[in-house]
Amino acid sequence: MPTKKAKTTSKKTVKKTVAKKPSAKKVIKKAAAKKKVAKKITTAKKPASAKRTGGKVTPKKAPKAPKAKKPLVKARGAACFWTRDGLILDNLLTLHKAFSAMSEEEFSFHVSKEKNDFADWVEQVLEDVDCATALRKSRKPHTAATVVVRHLRYYEV
Repeated sequence: MPTKKAKTTSKKTVKKTVAKKPSAKKVIKKAAAKKKVAKKITTAKKPASAKRTGGKVTPKKAPKAPKAKKPLVKARGAACFWTRDGLILDNLLTLHKAFSAMSEEEFSFHVSKEKNDFADWVEQVLEDVDCATALRKSRKPHTAATVVVRHLRYYEV
């Protein structure tokens, strides 16, 4: 007698795959890549002597000509600066020498948070506003000496 084969059925589960939408970052990156390719094709060569700044071409700047040096201003008579220890200052050179030899105690007598006698004198008598502004920031005699040296470059010495 013939034998019957048992029917075995297996249920196959069918998964539906949902197409994922690309993330916003990927879309932006792809668009940027396309623009770069298009830009490379359409742009002409820039001159080698030009400097690039943000996609724009600007010509190289010529080096600045040195400023004409001005004469060193010298105070006379009552316009001179007298320090507490007896030094008499009449220009930026003597001010630099005084700062180089000055103690912090002597410096702090003339300079505090509320006042800066040296900066006021340089601004009003020697008429160097830039040097006075920089002197107002210094809190020690050696930093003040450095400020004066930097500004002496603009004077005929």
